[in-house]
Amino acid sequence: MADMSQFTSVFYTHSSSDPTKVSKRSRMTLSCLNCRSRKLKCDRQLPCGACAKRGDQVTCKFAPWAGSGAGAVSGNGIGISAARSAPPGQRQEAQIRLQRLELMVQELVSTSGSASDPAQDGTLEDHGQWQAAPGEGPESVAHNGSTPGSVVSSATLVDRAYHGATHWAAFLDHIREIQDALDAEPEINMADASPIQQAPYQNSPDLLFGSTAPLTIQGIMRSLPSRQISDRLVSLYFSSKFTAVPFIHVHQFQRQYEAFWKDPPSASFIWISILFSILCIASVVAGAKGYEESPHLEPRDPSFLMTKAVESLVAGEYLTDKKYAIEALLIHSHARNICSKNSDSVLWATIGFTTRLAQRGGYHRDPTHLPQRFSPFEAEMRRRTWFFLRALDLLLSYQLGMPPTIHDDGSDTKEPGNYSDDDFDEDTVVMPSPRPPIDPTPMLYHHTKSKICHILSRVLHHVLSMKRRQYHVTCTLNDELHLWYAEVPASLKIRPIRTTSFSDQNHTIMQRIVLELVYRRTLCNLHRPFLGSGQDNGQYSLSRDICRDSALRLLDLHAEFDRETQPGGRMYEDRYLLSSLGLHDFKVAAMVICLDLNESSQPSAGDRDREICALQTAYNIWRARASESHDARRASIALGVMLGRLTKPTSKNPAPGEDTSTSAPVIMDISSQSHLMPATGYEVPPNDFTLVNGLSAYPLDLVDSRPLDSALNDPANLDWSYLDQYFAIN
Repeated sequence: MADMSQFTSVFYTHSSSDPTKVSKRSRMTLSCLNCRSRKLKCDRQLPCGACAKRGDQVTCKFAPWAGSGAGAVSGNGIGISAARSAPPGQRQEAQIRLQRLELMVQELVSTSGSASDPAQDGTLEDHGQWQAAPGEGPESVAHNGSTPGSVVSSATLVDRAYHGATHWAAFLDHIREIQDALDAEPEINMADASPIQQAPYQNSPDLLFGSTAPLTIQGIMRSLPSRQISDRLVSLYFSSKFTAVPFIHVHQFQRQYEAFWKDPPSASFIWISILFSILCIASVVAGAKGYEESPHLEPRDPSFLMTKAVESLVAGEYLTDKKYAIEALLIHSHARNICSKNSDSVLWATIGFTTRLAQRGGYHRDPTHLPQRFSPFEAEMRRRTWFFLRALDLLLSYQLGMPPTIHDDGSDTKEPGNYSDDDFDEDTVVMPSPRPPIDPTPMLYHHTKSKICHILSRVLHHVLSMKRRQYHVTCTLNDELHLWYAEVPASLKIRPIRTTSFSDQNHTIMQRIVLELVYRRTLCNLHRPFLGSGQDNGQYSLSRDICRDSALRLLDLHAEFDRETQPGGRMYEDRYLLSSLGLHDFKVAAMVICLDLNESSQPSAGDRDREICALQTAYNIWRARASESHDARRASIALGVMLGRLTKPTSKNPAPGEDTSTSAPVIMDISSQSHLMPATGYEVPPNDFTLVNGLSAYPLDLVDSRPLDSALNDPANLDWSYLDQYFAIN
């Protein structure tokens, strides 16, 4: 039998550790905090009736039970954390209530599935959005963060992580008892806590970048160019408007740059990765412009600087959602794209990976729709970052013929405004009105490009769909493209390079070219499925004309840009600006013309001559670069085979007295056009491909072209999947 001498009354007990000390029993508070302060009777519901009548449902809370630490208290006064250490009877009661709570959650899920009232402005769609509880208006729903996702900050969660409607944390936003209990949970003393066992793969090489050497601040300082050279390179980067990314604010970066040189250990590895990528891009620009080489050559080598950017990313643990991690990955991808002369599937995979990390950080949601508070500066920079990521995802997916990772219905981030970096900064309280489209800021180009990205995304999904293409959808997208093109600001409309005003900067010329390329390329891909569909079917004649004209326009731009990037041309110092993404458009245009010439039954003599002349010019350009780029080599091979097929004489016997010298168009002799073809380091083997009239043209060295030639014997066998397979093998 227990020793009853310890009990002095019903309400007091002696502590076993201190018999002389008398402690009060912890009494539960049965009323909510609002009713206690107002001295009102509380029905102990959550929210209680008194708070519901006053519209104070959000602030209706119950004080924690003193005997249970900081556990949250439910509507009837039972603390959740207290239930953990409560007697068996109370624990059983808590389990019953949790089961009841689980049933209530299931009812809410089924109710949300049948909800049909969309939120205002289309920001909250019915893909995980909860219905408001009875008595709660839209204001209380927004206050509680019941958007399709929320940003949860917890010691056990990744900082600043975004959670969609299917994540367990999104459900907690609607169960106040559990949410309050988690918020009130006392901090764990890490010194007393047992160490967490790491997963066996956590110390393995980085999946994206592989094994990298350990990095220290001392090693970084030895790898960087001197302060003087770094200053020149950073200045060169920001003055090159076309290569500078919009999500690095010049004034903010300058302050961070100065702070870094004053105290290098204060900078994060992620920010240092951004610095290395900027120096890498600037080194490419400096090399193209022919600036005097620095005696410290090795640190200025772009590949060396890019490697250091990767090492800094890995050292900074970019996977843990660190600040500027998305921006660092993006500018590294941008630098890799500038340095690449060929299509890069690794770059495409990197952008897809970065997209997932950005979605994890909530970049796909406009900052105004997130419960986390962002300053006007942060919100605008996040919009710029998401736009740049979306554009790269679209362009790289298009280049590889793959569906883009980002979908229109999965993002509501607004387009970046037409702001100069001088218009706003970190201390901006209210963003000014965007500049009008007649003001040619560097952001005007990105703002205009962001508009066509929405159309390009839909075009890619349309042409890559496994379902039967609806022609009326093609016509609708075509009209949207023409409307966008008509609304392009006057300062960004395309014009011949030679007649461009001398006051126009080269980056403005490149912006015009890129917008024209995106427009013509999108038209080509939109109408290409109908290029060979029923030549006698007049329904698709408009699509064939649009596709053919767009391809010819792309080839004209290719020839013009190549001419102006030759020594003495206006764009010679900026010849690096057109990356593999732009060159891919020219290859597609050449293939479209070849397909049209093969499929057309009775083309006019003028149209045929113009198309063959455009292909000959494109062949010369690709052939001249065959030793520098694998893509250029493959393009020259394909064009050589196709031109040979297109210029062969027909198999019919000539009529008596017919002059066979005019039975095929005259093809220019490549050997006589040496002034168009810079030395490539190898000689053209004679008689590799012999055409009519004894002219030796379109030499096809390096690979065997017979499989491709046999595919062109019958126009019906010419399909894009075969060409893709052939290029992949060779």
